[in-house]
Amino acid sequence: MSPKPSCQLIGAGRAGRALARAMTAAGYRFTWVGSLHRETAGRLAEEIGCADYGVGFEGFPLSSGEEGVGGEVNFIIIAVPDNWIAQVASEVAAAGVIGEGTIVTHLSGALGSDVLHAARSAGASVMAFHPAQTLTPWSDPGSVFKGICADMEGDVDACRFGEQLARDLGARAVELRPEQRIVTHLAMTVGSNFTVAIVRMAEDIMKSAGIDHETIHAMLMPLFRQTAQNIGASGTGVALTGPIARGDSTVIRKHLTALAHMNDTYSAIYRAVARLIVQMSSEQGNIPESVAVEVRRILSALEKK
Repeated sequence: MSPKPSCQLIGAGRAGRALARAMTAAGYRFTWVGSLHRETAGRLAEEIGCADYGVGFEGFPLSSGEEGVGGEVNFIIIAVPDNWIAQVASEVAAAGVIGEGTIVTHLSGALGSDVLHAARSAGASVMAFHPAQTLTPWSDPGSVFKGICADMEGDVDACRFGEQLARDLGARAVELRPEQRIVTHLAMTVGSNFTVAIVRMAEDIMKSAGIDHETIHAMLMPLFRQTAQNIGASGTGVALTGPIARGDSTVIRKHLTALAHMNDTYSAIYRAVARLIVQMSSEQGNIPESVAVEVRRILSALEKK
């Protein structure tokens, strides 16, 4: 196995911080951390045992070793918002920090490696490396990437390194074509972010009945955890339960009547998701088509009132 490269991070937000902490736990060494705010860069640098940090390219180790902290720059991680990646890649290319064998990556799941064309033109091998995981400030660096997929796209040398990095993090590397990235990112956004929004909707519905936060949490969290486990074990078809999947028109009417006094957005979400549930249940043969037609009629009739 080749020795681990020295690493530099541009962007100390959630994704950059989580990856830097996990890589450090896996034996990688960071020689520089950069952020828009020096304090943020300094906090992360201290966490991962990195001596140098700064704003912009302040203190960045040059590939020639003539300035800064010296030493060859090997792996540069651009962990900034998607709209900034191309600009930062151009700044990296212009800063003279790309040396022989340098790999440059970004962490966006929606963009391909082509957004790093300036770094590629300057001699770097580039890739998009996206850990398919939801991250928080409290993510455990020792486990947050274990068992997940890290989707990649880019140059051969960079992706070869990405495969090794994924293994070191306990993840599985998956190579995607450029046109597949936005579709997989859309799917993961729906699966993760939409779930958070639906949980918020469920909480607000219970709050509207005067139920306290502790009780809401106690009732909902085991349900969400078990649902996720059921999907993982048996798939969405078997995991789908409840009155809509059964075509219980009486309960559906009561649901919609209750929602009529709440946020209009929640009523629209309920009807849209209910139609998908009816479609799934009908396709699986769990309800006859006549029942599916009746449920769709109820959803549409109440929507027009």
